[in-house]
Amino acid sequence: MWEKHELPSDFESRNKWINAGTTYRRLVEPLDIAFYYRTCKGNGNYLSYGRPNRHKVLQKWMEEKEKTRSSISRGLRTKRASLTLDSRFWAYVEEARKDLENLKQGQHQRLQNLEKFEEYVTTMEKALSISSDVFMKGSSFVIWWEEWKEYKKKQSPEWSSPLYKIMEKLEGLRLQGV
Repeated sequence: MWEKHELPSDFESRNKWINAGTTYRRLVEPLDIAFYYRTCKGNGNYLSYGRPNRHKVLQKWMEEKEKTRSSISRGLRTKRASLTLDSRFWAYVEEARKDLENLKQGQHQRLQNLEKFEEYVTTMEKALSISSDVFMKGSSFVIWWEEWKEYKKKQSPEWSSPLYKIMEKLEGLRLQGV
């Protein structure tokens, strides 16, 4: 409908359509990201070269809607998101995994990207914007985290960070069966 310009003129202002599009994006884009990184190895990153226009448009509509909402009406989350709120999260994870491999091979310019990614994850986690599946054993994120922690501990055995503390707490809860 969107490609054929068959949407109603006030479509972008209708909350139910924007919310439905956002839910679709949060469900489907992680699958698109997984497919991209499985089949397009070496063709650049998903956000620059592989992201379908439909996700970009839906994200733009949601961002425009968010701008019009008053900051007062936006409260802090009290419950963890059932879907990770940033549908691009897994693309960032895959790029962080590549950056970490490059860093291990001596490309030290990747360190800043990895530190920014760690800050991004910390911010998302503190806002409860990451779903619990991100922290499941064997997920791409947990694999990245274990490798990143190992790298940082080799550099400085006393290393710690806000994300390190969060991950240690989550690991403790997992071991307790919570």
